[in-house]
Amino acid sequence: MSKSQKGKPILKRKTSSKKLNQALKRISDWIKCFRHQLPMRELIEELNQKLRGHYAYYGITFNCRKLHTYYNRTKHLLHKWLNHRGGKRVWTWNRIAKQTTEWIPLIRPKIHHSYRLAKP
Repeated sequence: MSKSQKGKPILKRKTSSKKLNQALKRISDWIKCFRHQLPMRELIEELNQKLRGHYAYYGITFNCRKLHTYYNRTKHLLHKWLNHRGGKRVWTWNRIAKQTTEWIPLIRPKIHHSYRLAKP
């Protein structure tokens, strides 16, 4: 519980850590499985679909921290699994950051549902 900007009590909701970790495990397994099968553009496009679905479900008011955590950890998982494709590690963090922000951007978190108090 907290107070709204107008000073009224309000329930702040956020994604549970357990659900967040389960979602990150699923996305990690997916990237691990498809990192060899899809070209980079298609891999990022499908990853964007998964991110969009997560944001649509968990994108409620007061949950932006957990959404940004999911986004950043997904980017780190992409970096990890692209570097495990065999051979020399060519994906530096700077290259991944440029890839996911400029060349083929990952979708940034967005709040889809605003929280409104029900009027009695």
